[in-house]
Amino acid sequence: MLHILSRNYLGISRQDIVDNIKYHWPFLARKPDSQRYRSTIPASFSKFTRERSLLKEAHYYFIGPIVKNYVEHGYNTKTEISSKLRSSENPRGISTIMIQRIARQEYGASSWADFLARHGAKLSPQSLSLIDIREFIKVGGKSQEDYIKFVLSNYVIRGLDENEMVLELQSANLHFTHKTTLQRYIYKWWGSLANARKQLVAPILALCFKLGYSSAQIRANVPFFQRRMSGVSAGDAVYGYCKSWFRISPTEARNILANSLLNDFLNQYLYNQ
Repeated sequence: MLHILSRNYLGISRQDIVDNIKYHWPFLARKPDSQRYRSTIPASFSKFTRERSLLKEAHYYFIGPIVKNYVEHGYNTKTEISSKLRSSENPRGISTIMIQRIARQEYGASSWADFLARHGAKLSPQSLSLIDIREFIKVGGKSQEDYIKFVLSNYVIRGLDENEMVLELQSANLHFTHKTTLQRYIYKWWGSLANARKQLVAPILALCFKLGYSSAQIRANVPFFQRRMSGVSAGDAVYGYCKSWFRISPTEARNILANSLLNDFLNQYLYNQ
């Protein structure tokens, strides 16, 4: 702060910064009669320690609304928000630990998941896959298997094969890393990986047709097709999956969807096969 302020204010001191915070935001000073806090800093603490505590409270107070705003606009991870708070003056940004403390202290959240549940955009399988299992249960997950199903759904939508899923599961510390265990879960919920893709990705493809996306736009916007279209043209890949899932060509699908509801199309050409 001194480095930045000294460009325009000669002779400014550390004490000037502290005094200004105390003057304009006295509740941050943790005085005994404060409405925000009761005093928790012993009088025996050094002046330097009290000043550091004051600056920390100021950080929390001013950064809190920014963190909340990012969460309200769909940013679900502390790492993602931390990267948004980097600047030329502060290239390291704000630590994820500080963001966690802000959620707890400024908004009374018991955990990051609790903060997301209160202030965040609708949680998705992708964001849920980044939440600890204990926090997942707090935002509506019923069991560890429920959590794992969300994670595997995300992997399927991203277009991962079974070997890639095992590597992801190892890095996520989900306590099962054998391919046979993964296959048992896939069989339990979808029957096969091919059927999982049909159930989870085919509706996304139909939506793309409904929105008028070309094959090239589908590859550019849908993670599954970005990965599974490798080595073939966008048109050939979309045609192949469309024929496999809907039993009709992309042109026929687009023509039907132009005059019908998405759910009606899915019920006729996907779910009732």
